[in-house]
Amino acid sequence: MQKCTDHFSSQLSKEPGDGKPSEIQLVLHSQLYVKPFYGRLGYVEEGDEFDEDGAPHQKMILRLKSSD
Repeated sequence: MQKCTDHFSSQLSKEPGDGKPSEIQLVLHSQLYVKPFYGRLGYVEEGDEFDEDGAPHQKMILRLKSSD
């Protein structure tokens, strides 16, 4: 998971006007029992819990910014 975060962080803008985004959002649908794992990685909950494939899930987002 850290390699994924590192990859996207490396794609962020280092200087204004360099054509790269200043923010990237990684979005996932977490089963409820693993929300604490993703929370420790910096993901935050968004919206209400929902059913996906018969299991309760929560949308979670990690926002990577060029200043991170």
